[in-house]
Amino acid sequence: MKITKQKVEKLALIIIIIFAVLGSAVSSIAIHEYSHAQDYQGLTKNEEVCALVLPETPSDLLNAKQPAGYFSFDYNPEDIKEINRIDKYTEKKAYSLSALPIALLAISVLALIIAKTEF
Repeated sequence: MKITKQKVEKLALIIIIIFAVLGSAVSSIAIHEYSHAQDYQGLTKNEEVCALVLPETPSDLLNAKQPAGYFSFDYNPEDIKEINRIDKYTEKKAYSLSALPIALLAISVLALIIAKTEF
């Protein structure tokens, strides 16, 4: 099997895309959790943001109940009305923001494919 410049370029592109997908997934999780932290800012105490939960065992990779990240906090009971108000929109906002890195990657890969395609 002869190694050509085209094969090396294709392999390099595949490796770059794999790292880009992993990077955009991790950054999406971080953006999602920090969005929650910003929404509840000033109402919480003992906040903890975990932008990436790494699996402890190989079976955790396939466990759908294993969170990818989390934001946990305590709050004063008198703030429950405001907490409930924020609860209504924070998840939609966080998912919308976390979709941006993945959308940017998809657009970039699509542009690359279109640029490489000869008409």
